[in-house]
Amino acid sequence: MTRLYCRKLVILLAIGWLGYGANSLYGQGAGWLTFEKCPVMVEHRVEIPAQERGFLKALTVEQNQSVAAGELLAELDTDLAELELQIAQLERTRAEELARDESSVKYQQVALQKVEEELASHRSISKSVSDSEIRRLTLGVEQAKLELVRATHVHSRALSEVKLKSVAVEVAQLRLTRRRIVAPRNGVVTSIKIHPGQSVEAGQTILEIEDLEQLIIDRLVPSAQVNVAELVGCEVRVDLEQAEGAMLRFAGRVTSYDPHVSSSGLVRVHARVKNIQQDGHWLLLPGREVTMHVAQGGNSRSDQAKASVLPDRKIR
Repeated sequence: MTRLYCRKLVILLAIGWLGYGANSLYGQGAGWLTFEKCPVMVEHRVEIPAQERGFLKALTVEQNQSVAAGELLAELDTDLAELELQIAQLERTRAEELARDESSVKYQQVALQKVEEELASHRSISKSVSDSEIRRLTLGVEQAKLELVRATHVHSRALSEVKLKSVAVEVAQLRLTRRRIVAPRNGVVTSIKIHPGQSVEAGQTILEIEDLEQLIIDRLVPSAQVNVAELVGCEVRVDLEQAEGAMLRFAGRVTSYDPHVSSSGLVRVHARVKNIQQDGHWLLLPGREVTMHVAQGGNSRSDQAKASVLPDRKIR
């Protein structure tokens, strides 16, 4: 009884293997491998977070809407950020006015020049001037030099203050800019997490974008029958059957394979294909299953085939 059960189990496993692996791998003319029922997956899914804390003031996109890189997606409340920017700009203006005032430095330069001239004049007639007067003027020169150094330092600090206030303005401008959420890349809005009027924390996801311009075709390949390393870089043609026998073809290349082999001797291979957009809609969608043809041998490095729509006939 046990032996009979084991035999049945082996037969069932063998049938399952053939259904998933062996029967889905066959030739499509010379130099091509064909894999059926390959799942389509998104390669780039981006979570768009809030960069500042606040309330969501506006959401300018809707779910399933296509967006372009740099397009405005949402905006947080900006009242406080705008006031902070105004304050920073006023403080910078005041610092610039103080830095432009060089009167103290110029005064100390003139004072030093006069006391030096007076000392030189007294030294030229030293016989008729007392030593104490010479010492007093010498001390006055040194004191004037110190006052000039002090005035120069004060002016230097004023210039540094201008730089600090300028940086504060840039920070305020950046914080205001960060309250405008823009798309980092082309894609489709697939999920909205926060709606206008709701509060949001910095780093909290507002919405998600998926890039449908390029998709990943995933397939488990029997390592005993195919050298997956030689497939990397090979041309790929992907067929998607539509209603009434119409067929869509997409072009791409094998990009990589997983470094681990499963217990069934399968290796996961990944191909990247370029999607087709028609009337503002993407034709190949994640979750669909497609037939993938992979070039090998002489065709493995040929020019990539162009994507095409073939509505009248099936591709064989």
